Amino acid sequence: MSFQYFFEARNPKTDMLFCLMIVLSLYFFYLGYDANRRKSYLFYGLSFFSMGLGTLTKGPLGMVIPFLIVVAFLLKERQLKILVSREFIVGYIVLVLTVLPWMALFVKNVGWEQSVALMKSTEVLTRRAPVYFYFYKIWGSFSPCQ
Repeated sequence: MSFQYFFEARNPKTDMLFCLMIVLSLYFFYLGYDANRRKSYLFYGLSFFSMGLGTLTKGPLGMVIPFLIVVAFLLKERQLKILVSREFIVGYIVLVLTVLPWMALFVKNVGWEQSVALMKSTEVLTRRAPVYFYFYKIWGSFSPCQ
């Protein structure tokens, strides 16, 4: 077992919750893909709801990461038409209804100009280190041989 996994799980960061939301969104997508049409509405809705909660947890990557994985899977399966099916459109609506109220309340409380200024000044999506640094850091930190 890796000590780092349990250390990170107990740390008050949103990374573990973010990881859970991505896993749940992919799990519910799989259940919807594998289910009959009636149940797929529920599972795709839960998948997009999980994406919305992931977005509220860590930003746009909460929907981008699982959505790219789903698109890659559907591309492999040659089922891209699912992206515009009724079940997915309901899922898109669930995603918007999950994220939009928080965004609207934020803009209402902070103001439009301040919200735009905060988005421009944020460095959340900028990377300070090269990509390979994170692979090195993850393998080094989570190695059971510490």
